Amino acid sequence: MPPMLSPSSSRQERFWDRLGQHSVLAFFSTKVLRGGPKILIYLAACLSVFILVIRFMPHGLSAAALGLGTTQNIWHWSTNESNKSNDAYFDYDYGSREESGLRVVVFGEDDIATPTWVEREGGAKSETWSQILCRELRCSDYLSFVPRPEHPSHALVSNGLYAAAVDHLLQETAESQSPGSNYRFQPEKYPIPWGVPDLSSQVDAFLAMDNRSVRPPKETLWVFTLGTWDVWSLATIPLNTSRPVVELMTTRVFEQAERLYQSALKEGSAAWSGVVRNGEQNGTSARMFRVLVPFLFDPSLSPGWTTRPKLSAVHSKAEQMRNAATLTDDWNVKLGQKLVEWVRRGVDPTERGDGSDDNSNTPMISKRTMGNRISEIMPSRQRKEELLCDGFAYDMGGYVLDEMLENQLHKSGIHDSNGLGIMAESQIFRDVRKPCVSDNQSPLCETPGDHLFFTPFIVAPRAVGEMGRQAAEMVRNNTSVRSNWDSIAKSLRPKS
Repeated sequence: MPPMLSPSSSRQERFWDRLGQHSVLAFFSTKVLRGGPKILIYLAACLSVFILVIRFMPHGLSAAALGLGTTQNIWHWSTNESNKSNDAYFDYDYGSREESGLRVVVFGEDDIATPTWVEREGGAKSETWSQILCRELRCSDYLSFVPRPEHPSHALVSNGLYAAAVDHLLQETAESQSPGSNYRFQPEKYPIPWGVPDLSSQVDAFLAMDNRSVRPPKETLWVFTLGTWDVWSLATIPLNTSRPVVELMTTRVFEQAERLYQSALKEGSAAWSGVVRNGEQNGTSARMFRVLVPFLFDPSLSPGWTTRPKLSAVHSKAEQMRNAATLTDDWNVKLGQKLVEWVRRGVDPTERGDGSDDNSNTPMISKRTMGNRISEIMPSRQRKEELLCDGFAYDMGGYVLDEMLENQLHKSGIHDSNGLGIMAESQIFRDVRKPCVSDNQSPLCETPGDHLFFTPFIVAPRAVGEMGRQAAEMVRNNTSVRSNWDSIAKSLRPKS
């Protein structure tokens, strides 16, 4: 399996090219001309070692070392150009190799650790946390269906659900004369991104892929990173309307996971993975269908929150911040509960057809849950023993909050019982509020490593890397729902 290396920038490649040329010239000018025949023996030995090293290198690296390619292609692991997407919204490759291992497939939105639009000098782009996760797990395929965030609008879980919420709000307040009940600004300031694929459309795109010309992976990790821009758009809407929408959107995440699960049962489908792992039911062998969902960071705590459209005083940013905090908390709680419930029971695919979203502007549908109480979980409803479900929940928002708290405790010279506040000064982010650059065209700040946020909405590369490594460690250690039933059941049990 090729090593998981990030693409080198053209600036780095030019540097190494120049360094190699100068070294060769210096070598021959100072050694060969003065060393006589003895140097030829050294040359032969060096050449032999070089050939042996190249011989045992993975294909991508050996080709680059011999000048047959560049390291820019290593990230795509010998891509099959016939299967490379030309879709204007997606940015992914489907690898084709003699041997296939772990495949990581990502759906969702551009979150705080997905800096795909931050271009660096030489044209190279920053890695996302899911790419680092893939590299840390030594995966062989990486497919991202997250729409490219350079588009004016951002992806949502469901365009249809958000449209229904806005329509419901406007109908409810149509007759009111109160300024506080005037939400006619919502479709203009926070428009419905009909032109950007939502989660259902992304899953459609994956399931439509031609999988016949490539060998299926041994296993797949399905990543769903969602919620940032849903909360951003819903924060202006009253909580009695927006909170039920969050309930429905988190349910929609696992409806789409269920679509992939059902497809993964069919050999030859795009979702099929071919490895057999040890299951835990009656000692049988079973394939694993594993999903990973990150918990949301409250977008109102990011520097980019100040860029929200200015509204009338009755719809103040303070009120929107309170709404965002409540919706973020709701999102994380519901997402965790529904992950547990889905692993044990799943979504009944007959509940709403095939699970697809027609994105129609339908009236607000009634509130549905998946049995949020742990006491309602029924192990007997596990659907297929030959494909067991499991899930990971990485606390992405918690990591950022810890870094913010570490900064404040360090400045105050105190620490807490959880170990926060004792980190070495060289390891903390000295500025957790101001971003290094205000937008993609702004000049780089003097000390990028001191800033927790690189842009108003994206954390610094160091933080992105740490998130990817922490998520990978969770997967490697199998810190999953199935392996932690007792502690999860206790945390989700209703409080008396």
